[in-house]
Amino acid sequence: MTDLLVGADVGTSNLKVGVFDTAGNLSALSQRDCPPTYGPDGRVELDCESWWRAFEGAYRDCLHEVNAEAIKAIGVSSQAQSYVLLDAHDLPLGPVVSWLDTRGDAEGTARCLEGHDYYAHTGWATPNPMLAACKLRQHSHSADAWAGAERLLFADSYLIFRLTGAAATSRNLAAMSGLYSMQTNGWWPAAVECARLPLALLPELRNVAETVGTLRPELARSWKMNAVPVVAGVNDQTAAALGAGLCTQGEVTLGLGTALVAYQVIGPAAPPHPARLLRGPYVGGLAYQLALSSTAGAAVSWVREVLAPGVEADRLYAEALTVAPGCDGLRARPDFGDAPGSSGGFFGLTLAHTRAHIFRAVLEGVACVAREKLDLLSAREPVRVTGGGSANDGWMQVLADVTGRTLERAEQPHAGLWGTALLAGHGAGLFGDVLHAVQSTRRAGRRFTPCRAHASIYARVFDDYVRLKGV
Repeated sequence: MTDLLVGADVGTSNLKVGVFDTAGNLSALSQRDCPPTYGPDGRVELDCESWWRAFEGAYRDCLHEVNAEAIKAIGVSSQAQSYVLLDAHDLPLGPVVSWLDTRGDAEGTARCLEGHDYYAHTGWATPNPMLAACKLRQHSHSADAWAGAERLLFADSYLIFRLTGAAATSRNLAAMSGLYSMQTNGWWPAAVECARLPLALLPELRNVAETVGTLRPELARSWKMNAVPVVAGVNDQTAAALGAGLCTQGEVTLGLGTALVAYQVIGPAAPPHPARLLRGPYVGGLAYQLALSSTAGAAVSWVREVLAPGVEADRLYAEALTVAPGCDGLRARPDFGDAPGSSGGFFGLTLAHTRAHIFRAVLEGVACVAREKLDLLSAREPVRVTGGGSANDGWMQVLADVTGRTLERAEQPHAGLWGTALLAGHGAGLFGDVLHAVQSTRRAGRRFTPCRAHASIYARVFDDYVRLKGV
């Protein structure tokens, strides 16, 4: 009987479950939507029960395709930052506050922690309104902010709690909250106090790939499987990097999801980047740095939904690719709400432009964002590309042309789920060294090289992008 491993990813707008064998071959896959709701004041929230319903539905789908008794472990990774408060009966005291929510008190946090080396502790250059620490500080302004609260759970820890009864999160995910110190590898008392958060509410910290607990007996019976270990995972970008095979310093992935993320493995003692890129712990004693646009990927989905509801993605990509590079002068700035007060826009729009022009302009704008982020990392080639946005060949070629870099599509199309499942295998004792397992299961993918004939026009497109960022 072939051993199987489960990877679960709590995403921004959906939850995915994948079942793999120990070589990384996909045996079953399912996902459920759990989209947040958006308010005009920067509010972005959802019902935490939607996470559990999504997991249970997706997991049951997978169990119809595999032998449940062959499953040896479940790993959980997630988006970072999103959190929910539970009462003594493990019921939510309010909605999940999404990582996309921008209501955080960044200015108050900055004043409170003035004099501390914020970057050295948190990996963030400055407090950001989207940080959980800043949003919790804003929440604390309410007189009864913590009334009835028994625990605070992040996306990964909520699912782990429902699976095992243990309230824990991995250090990799905790490091993105603004409440964790990478200098001490624990919750940072100064930041917790600044958020006016009772320390006892925070989940326990576990190492990446550490077993948090075993599956609750009632769940194991319901799913007709063994009470297997449930293992602490990582943030979704780290999971994708592991699944794509990043195991040595300098290697880079470009993640194309709701956010666009350029992610690079670095040494633990690497000097700080001049741009103060976001940093955190990787695996095997290594670290990572990343540059991101939180809404560049979402802009592609937005234009599809607005201009072509119900139209298949590949058809819309094909339409866009009939338009010549440079989009007949149309430019898009795709930072739609990428930071508080920011907005996107179209420039050079005329009555001669079509739906295909508008979609291509957004694609070229997003590709300019990708170039900007990869330039920050001085990314070496090939850059491995992950995420649902990497599936279309034409779009991948536009990305290669605009960024001027050779791109390699990760052969594992569900890199984040496989990276999480691989960690589950380590927690269950099926893999020894994590980085060795990452390297041994890595697969070469299709490469896309820049078209020299398009270099000059895309240089102009990128120059326009840089200029329009100031508009």
